[in-house]
Amino acid sequence: GGNLTLTEIGQTSQLVATARFSDGTTKNVTSEGVWRSDNNAIATVSPGGVLTIVGFGASWVSFTHQLPPGRFASADFTATPPGTFALRGRVSEPGAGGVAVARVMDVLSGRFAITDSKGSFSLAELPRLPARFKVEEPSHEPIEMEVGEHRLSTCGSSASSVSQLGKR
Repeated sequence: GGNLTLTEIGQTSQLVATARFSDGTTKNVTSEGVWRSDNNAIATVSPGGVLTIVGFGASWVSFTHQLPPGRFASADFTATPPGTFALRGRVSEPGAGGVAVARVMDVLSGRFAITDSKGSFSLAELPRLPARFKVEEPSHEPIEMEVGEHRLSTCGSSASSVSQLGKR
């Protein structure tokens, strides 16, 4: 548990991990495992499960319980000012995997992100939907795509998209 839709840099949320046992009992195991933020440029998470926003974007946080078999849980989170939305996605080349160092730009706002080594990116503070994105990488043909409300997750502030580039 915890708030996973945050709106300010520096904002924190106490995350809680709860184990459910076969006999129906539950136990708070928040401090009995390893917490991890998928993108430390957006948020960090302490060993006690405190999520701290350090930049705007969309990502996920995970918890792995220390006892075998090492139960794992994850949750998406967003950090973007009120009235805006954030999204994360991956740029890939068919049959070859993620495209690193591609530029993904929101045509309306001019905001952009550069993909990481796996082709992943996150954009935040986007003004409205539908949004139009342009994806550019020197060795590939540029593409444009539109993301509308139907691509948003149920929290209403993040979206996940997959863009594919073709070779020049």
